[in-house]
Amino acid sequence: MARKILLMSMNVGGGHTALRDAFATSLQRLDPEGTRFEVMSIESRDEATLAFYKWVVRYLTPFQWVVHRFSDSELVLRMMMFKERQGLVVEAEELLRTHQPDVVVSTHLILTAALVYARNRLGSPAKVLTAIPDYGEPTSGFFPGRPSIRPDGAIAMEEVAHRAVVGFGHAPAERILLGGFLPRQPFELQGARLGDRRRLPPEERAALARSLVTEFPQLEAYDASRPTLIFLGGSAWTEKTLPVLERVLADRALADATNLLVVAGNNPEFHADLVRRTRGHATAMPFGFLAPEVLATLLALSDVPVLGSLAPATLHELLELRVGPLLLFHYIPGTEGPHVDYLHAQRLGLYEPDPDRMIHHVREALGHAPPSGPLRALMDGFGPAAAALREAHRERALALGPFLEQFVPDREAAAAEGLRVAS
Repeated sequence: MARKILLMSMNVGGGHTALRDAFATSLQRLDPEGTRFEVMSIESRDEATLAFYKWVVRYLTPFQWVVHRFSDSELVLRMMMFKERQGLVVEAEELLRTHQPDVVVSTHLILTAALVYARNRLGSPAKVLTAIPDYGEPTSGFFPGRPSIRPDGAIAMEEVAHRAVVGFGHAPAERILLGGFLPRQPFELQGARLGDRRRLPPEERAALARSLVTEFPQLEAYDASRPTLIFLGGSAWTEKTLPVLERVLADRALADATNLLVVAGNNPEFHADLVRRTRGHATAMPFGFLAPEVLATLLALSDVPVLGSLAPATLHELLELRVGPLLLFHYIPGTEGPHVDYLHAQRLGLYEPDPDRMIHHVREALGHAPPSGPLRALMDGFGPAAAALREAHRERALALGPFLEQFVPDREAAAAEGLRVAS
């Protein structure tokens, strides 16, 4: 009998949803007939966390680091659980009753704690696992010592995070998986179109751009003979790249010789500002929130990314479409600090917070200036480094199924365990 797997995420940024979907893709790849796993993907109805997150991003960015450090306190998590008794915990209890999953995988630590708390209150036999989307040593909130909010296992997506969670000592090492990220289907399809090529030839790029012109008329300005610069940052962080974009627009020769794609994401105020700022610049193409199919197509049209954050989901989508090296101008305090070290260690790009120095790197990467030694090495080595990382993650992703199966040997055993707990 197929194990019932509930994959949960929260609406606090596309990276959590992308990670949830990556797990679904891994299980589907391993079990295309659905005989081993019955997979359900659900996003929490919670909106309060997203509202708080957006406020911090927009008005008090440095406080993001403080919020991150709060998750190192079990007391704070327990206070959150008390606050959410009428919110996340109630929702978690409803989901457990309705779907009766064997295993729940959650991509957000608050949601994980709520699910564990609800599971214990109900006496449900479901196993709850936490998935750690970020790199580097996680805070203890991801795998706390207190049993009332501690998950049964963990999935870490990077080696340092994996070693750290094993080192917490709260679960046997075999219950901590070093996972692999598979990009969503639209990105894989565009990656397959590339095959062994680094970039699509101009005629194929032009055809791709024309395929979207009806929905996005700004792409009429796309010229496949020009190099393409894309600004990204997820739902709220592309706005942080504005100092670099301003310098590109101010350099008329650079702007006129480059396709400029700017994806504002779920940030309508910034999108409106982009439309105003880029008026009169024939090569500038601003976009708002995009479906994965559209974003994957834009990446296939791009050469160099300027990033306002470095979420792992974005990283792997860029690698899948061979867009790089990655030029990181800003990262999210707290959660993404270790991502900078990872970017450098994997030789995938560079971090430069000074806009004047960054614009120099942009010119080099686009071919408008001779590349310096370090950037030349990144440009030469990006293709092989990206390919090696893609292959490693594909191999690790296939370990997800057997890992989940160890938590529930079979449905009958789970039912028996549920009766025992209830009694």
